[in-house]
Amino acid sequence: MRSSDKLPGYLKWAPIPATGFAIAACWLGAKADKYGDSLMMKEVADTYSEQVDFLLGNIPVLEKETTGDRVADIILDKLSEFVKVRYLSCQLSSAYTRYRFEPLAGQKVSLVEKYSLDLQAKLKCQTAPVISLDTTINIDVPRSDRIFYDYDTNMTRPTGKIVGLIGRGVDGSCIACDFSQATTCHMFVGGCTGSGKTALIVSLVRSLVDWHTANQVRIAVIDTKGVDFGFFKDIEGYSWAPCANSLEDAIALLEKVSYEMDRRKEILSDAGCSDIDEYNEKTANNQLFYLFLIDDEVTDLSASGDKKIKEKSCYLLSKIAREGRAFGIRLIVGTQKPMAKLVPSEVRDNLAVKIAFATTTKAEGKLITGQMTPSHLLLGKGDGFFTTPGTGLIRFQSLLVCDRAQIAKDKPKLTPLPFPDPRLHPLSIEQQQIVINIWKQTKRKWKTISIVWGYSKAGRKGSASYEASIIFDNLINVHKTTAVDNRKKNS
Repeated sequence: MRSSDKLPGYLKWAPIPATGFAIAACWLGAKADKYGDSLMMKEVADTYSEQVDFLLGNIPVLEKETTGDRVADIILDKLSEFVKVRYLSCQLSSAYTRYRFEPLAGQKVSLVEKYSLDLQAKLKCQTAPVISLDTTINIDVPRSDRIFYDYDTNMTRPTGKIVGLIGRGVDGSCIACDFSQATTCHMFVGGCTGSGKTALIVSLVRSLVDWHTANQVRIAVIDTKGVDFGFFKDIEGYSWAPCANSLEDAIALLEKVSYEMDRRKEILSDAGCSDIDEYNEKTANNQLFYLFLIDDEVTDLSASGDKKIKEKSCYLLSKIAREGRAFGIRLIVGTQKPMAKLVPSEVRDNLAVKIAFATTTKAEGKLITGQMTPSHLLLGKGDGFFTTPGTGLIRFQSLLVCDRAQIAKDKPKLTPLPFPDPRLHPLSIEQQQIVINIWKQTKRKWKTISIVWGYSKAGRKGSASYEASIIFDNLINVHKTTAVDNRKKNS
C-alpha cells in the first residue's frame, strides 16, 4: 500500500497553490530587482549628469572661426567640408579678388580645383571662381565692378635685353617677356573670339616700338583678316616687310624670313659665333637686329583648304620655330582653334611661351599651355594665363591700346634710324638735331651712337664707327658752345 494513499484528500491538491506561490514569489522578486536596478541606473545617470554639467560649466564654448570677410568666410566654410585650410589674405585685382588659403598638415589638395562650381553656387556669382595651386590655394572670385588697363607710354621698361609687354598681374605689376632668352624666344597665343588675343599682340608691338630702337628690333606681320594691323604700315623704321594680307603674300613673307634666317646662318658661321648676341658683341659694324614674325591667326595658313599653301606654310613655320632662336628670328602666332590637327605639334611645341585666353572648354586650355589650365573659366576681354618653361600659370590682364594709329605718331624721330654709313652720307640739319635730342635723353656718347648709327663700340681709324664717333664729338661740342654763347647773350 502506497504512502500517498494514507494522506487526507485535501493534501493531494497542495502542490498547486505551492506552485502558484512560487511563481508569484519569482515575479515579485524580479520586479523588486528591476526596481532596484532602475534606482541604481538613475543614481548613475544623475552622477553623470552632474559631471557633464560641471564640465560644460568650466570648459569655454568654441565659437565658429571668422575671417572678417564675408566671402572668405563662405569659402572657408565650404572648403572645410573636404579639406582643412587656414585663411591667409585677399588681394583685389582688376577683374577679380584673389583669396589665399594654406592647407593644414596632412591635407590632400589635388582635388580642390574640382569644387569650383560648388563655390559658384555658394557665392551666388555669375561665373565660377578660378582655383589655382602654387604655394597656396588661390581662389579668384570675379568682381562685379571690373576695370581695364590702358597702355601707358610712360610705363617703366622692365629689365631685359629684348622685352615685350604681356600685361599686368594680380597686384598690378608689369608682366613682360624677354625674347632674347633661349627659353622664351617664341610665343603661342590661343583663345576664342573676343578673348583678347589681338589686343595682346597690338600692345606687344607697341612695347617693342617704345622700348627698342629700329636697329634693335624689326617686325613683320601676317594679317589675313586685313583689319587689325592697318597701323603697321606707318611704322616705317620698324617694319621689315609690308604687312601680308593674303595667303599668297603670307607664304612669300615666310619664304623671305626663311631666306633671311639662312643668310644669318652663313654670317654667324663665318664669324665663328653661335648666336646673334655673341655676333653683335664681337661686331661693331653691321650688327643684326631681332626680327619678329607675327601671325594673328595661324590656322588660316596651317589649316588652309589649299593643300600646297597648307604644306608649305607648315614646313616654313616649323623651320622658323626650330631654328630661328640662334639667328634672332622670333615667332609669335595666335589662333582661335588650338586643336592638334589645325596647329601642327612641331610648330606649337617649339613655341615655349604660352598664353591662354578664354576658351570654350578646359581641354583647349591644356592644348595651348601643355598643362591643366582652367581657361574655360576666364572672364574674356584680356583675362589670360601666361606660362614659360619651368614656371606655373600666371594670371594677367592685357593692356588696351586705345589709338593704334598713335603707335606710329609717337615715334616720328625714330623712323629714319639707323642712319646709313656716316662716311658716305653726311648728316642733314634735321638728322643733326635728332642726334642732339637723343644725346639729351641718354646722356651717354656710345648709347647715342648705338641708337643713331647702330655701332656699340669704337672701331679702327677710318672705320664707320670711328667716323661716327668723330661726327658725334664735333656735333656735341658745337651744340655745347652754342648753348654757352646763348646764355651769355641772354645774361
